[in-house]
Amino acid sequence: MKKTLFVSLIILIVTILLAAQINFKVSATILPKLSLTKISDLNFGSLISPDAGGTVQINVSTGERILNNIQAVGTDFSRAEIEISGIVGATVGVSLSTESNGNVVQLINTQGAGQLTAQLTTNVSNGTLTIGPDGKVKLYVGGELTIPANANAGVYQSSDIVVTANYQ
Repeated sequence: MKKTLFVSLIILIVTILLAAQINFKVSATILPKLSLTKISDLNFGSLISPDAGGTVQINVSTGERILNNIQAVGTDFSRAEIEISGIVGATVGVSLSTESNGNVVQLINTQGAGQLTAQLTTNVSNGTLTIGPDGKVKLYVGGELTIPANANAGVYQSSDIVVTANYQ
């Protein structure tokens, strides 16, 4: 019995001396939520219906309006501008609810018959933007609106376009 106890004690001591150990911790980092603020809507401005059809573009990079075979009245136009706030240097995936349609949007005449089509463009590269040193980045949306010949007068509007942003 003493011999068995002694052998068991030796085995226990050898096992302890030959065992390897390492420690680790469990952690998590909770990031602040992204914040989106609309600065402006995409507005092609006030236009006169062309006799032969035409287009108007809002340049996504500069916000400049370019008219093709169409006349504009006034200077009230803008690219859409959305400010995204989050962690400095973070990559943010950005998408529009219109992407499944190739970013084609239908604008309906709110005052009668008629429909226009716009092709949207963004400043998003490869689906992402990077938050700058001030904790912000701007999403710009421009596009090209096609106006058919003798389009009906009225205010044309799209349904709401949803912007989704997620940390990558």
